[in-house]
Amino acid sequence: MEKFSLSTIILFKICKYLFVSFFVAMLIAAILGRDGIQKYHVGEPNSIKEEYLIIMGLFIAYDIIKYLIGFLNKKP
Repeated sequence: MEKFSLSTIILFKICKYLFVSFFVAMLIAAILGRDGIQKYHVGEPNSIKEEYLIIMGLFIAYDIIKYLIGFLNKKP
């Protein structure tokens, strides 16, 4: 199986951070509905912007932790 180049891997990660985070935030908004968003908001009551940024931050933290664990478990 062919390995991906570094630029392709970086592009996939950027797309994951931007688009998957957006779709997850929209899924959460659809599940909660308008009343749920107003009741369980993080920032502004009618905005899902903060939730989107939190989800994006979680994806970035996951990738950093995954990289660090792989780097620390590498044996020379």
